[in-house]
Order: sequence, then C-alpha cells, then structure tokens
Amino acid sequence: MLLERLKEKGIVSVIIAFDGSGDSGGIEGIHCYNENDEEVRAGELEEALFKLGEAIVEDHPGIDFNNEGCFGEIRIDVESGEIEIEVNTRYIEYHTDYKNTGLQDYLKEETA
Repeated sequence: MLLERLKEKGIVSVIIAFDGSGDSGGIEGIHCYNENDEEVRAGELEEALFKLGEAIVEDHPGIDFNNEGCFGEIRIDVESGEIEIEVNTRYIEYHTDYKNTGLQDYLKEETA
C-alpha cells in the first residue's frame, strides 16, 4: 500500500500542487517531507503519487481548469491517511461606471 511505503521512507506528509486554466491543467509538483519538515525524495513512489493526484483532481467537483481555472494543493498526512484539498478559483472581476451628460459638453470646442 502506498501509505505504508511512504512511511518506510520516513515520509510523514506529501503536498501535491496543481494548476491550470483555459481547459488545460494538471499536477505541477510533488513535495514530500520527513518528521523534521525537510523535503525528501519519494523516488519510485513519485509516479504513484502523481497518479493519485490526477485521480483526486479529476474527481473533485471544485477543481475546474476551464476559463480562468484554478490552482491549489492536496495535502496528505501519511500517518492518518487524511487529505486536505485547497482549491483557489480564479475569476475576472470588473466594475461598470456610468456618466450621463449632454452631447453639447463634448461639442463646445467644435462650435466655438
């Protein structure tokens, strides 16, 4: 099992980063940490972690790479087997302002 193999390597937490927009995106990086919070390599387990990340991204309804897309992290506590998924959704915000005035305000120079 993946969690047992991570424990054997001394890995206590894993962060899988994802990002995307414009209908494309995916896993951006995999970071594993030991009990001293030092980043360590997962070696041959990286491919399994990558596939796990892809499955979680595909399954999570809040992760949508369409339009402006989103980014975030999947945090895995190896000891408990719990995951936390952080999703940051991008969006475009705009403000509309109106001013009502007469056309004569803009034609003053032409008529002078």
